[in-house]
Amino acid sequence: MEFGCFFTMQSPDMRTSSEIYQRGAELVLAAEECGFTGAWLAEHHFTSYSYLSSPITFLANLAARTKTIRLGTAITPLPMHNPLLIAEQMATLDVLSDGRVNVGLGKGYQHYQFERLGIGSDICMEHYKESVELVCKALEGKPFEFSGDHFQVPETIIFPQPLQTKPPVWVVVNTSVAESVEFALERNLNVFTGVLEPFSKLKNIESAFPELVSRAGGARIGTHRPVFVSESKREIKRALDEVRWNARVSVSQRFDFGEVDGGRVVEVPFEGEPDDERMLEDYVIFGSPEHCIEKIKHLQDELSCDHFNASFWFGRLDQTSVLKSMKAFSEHVMPAF
Repeated sequence: MEFGCFFTMQSPDMRTSSEIYQRGAELVLAAEECGFTGAWLAEHHFTSYSYLSSPITFLANLAARTKTIRLGTAITPLPMHNPLLIAEQMATLDVLSDGRVNVGLGKGYQHYQFERLGIGSDICMEHYKESVELVCKALEGKPFEFSGDHFQVPETIIFPQPLQTKPPVWVVVNTSVAESVEFALERNLNVFTGVLEPFSKLKNIESAFPELVSRAGGARIGTHRPVFVSESKREIKRALDEVRWNARVSVSQRFDFGEVDGGRVVEVPFEGEPDDERMLEDYVIFGSPEHCIEKIKHLQDELSCDHFNASFWFGRLDQTSVLKSMKAFSEHVMPAF
């Protein structure tokens, strides 16, 4: 099992941009020191749910300040971009980082953001698939042509070419939508899955799609969850209150019933929201190192995953608590895998 860190870089209280970016940089540097293999940055626009409107730019800055940790997007919402430009930017980042780029791609899901860009959030699956294929083709670093229903590209080569012969590409899949899993595995793409699903409803990709997995030839399976390592019930309760902000905002923006006031996302409870007990049981990995190990091993068994991204910073959780949890995870949880 490889372990990475996932960052949204949110601010419920609309803290200054410089403060949020200083926090983010400090955490990525700490993650490298703690032995995490990758830092993964989200991309969102126009709300305090995330200050990461240009994660590739921030990753280029981090590339100059780190040596070993891999740097990736989780994810770049392709419908918001020209896929050829994303390929060029990823290739540039790969050169600047000496070949440490992970390319994370997805569709995006928050209508509020698409609306402000003048783009429909209901981009068809075929358009998205062609975008992914075009990015992958361009990142091969050779002259290519592309002919699809949505993109027509005459002979083209991107500059710069990536340093890695084949930068790892990861895509988000929903295991209940067979088409998305089949598309990824047929192209030997790595997949992120089970991110929003409760533990009790996870689907094992290897069991559900055995022939595709066997033909994929080494495609990796990853997931991520909020993590807080502590033996203190009081600290765990405080962390639950903070992670609930992320959950409420994510759900309300996904289903377009959320409120935004001057860029600040308003926390809106939603119908069927899990209580603290169910959050601990079915959604997050909070507790002692032994409990965290047990939960991650369950994920490993249920998903057949070999990559886990921990989200240590959520809601208003202070930097000292985030760093303490990250360090405890690296020292007492990661060695068990």
